[in-house]
Amino acid sequence: MREADARRSDTRGADTRRPKKKRRRGGRWGWIIAIVVVLGLVTAGGVYVWNTYGEKIQDILGIAPPSITRARATARRSRS
Repeated sequence: MREADARRSDTRGADTRRPKKKRRRGGRWGWIIAIVVVLGLVTAGGVYVWNTYGEKIQDILGIAPPSITRARATARRSRS
C-alpha cells in the first residue's frame, strides 16, 4: 500500500502545473494591418465626402473661394 500512496503523491504534483501557452506570432502585425486599413477607409471616406459636398461645406463655413462671376463683377465695380 505504501507504493500506491507514493505513486499518487508523485502524480499529484505533476498534474497541478499548467502547460505553457505558445506565443502567437504575428499578433502585432495583425493590429498594425488593421489600424492601417481603418485609417485608409476613413481617409477614402473623407475624400469622397469632400469631393461630393466640398463646395456646399465651404459655403456654409464661409470659406468658399470667390467664383469667377463674382470676381468679374467685383472687378467691373472697381473700374467704374
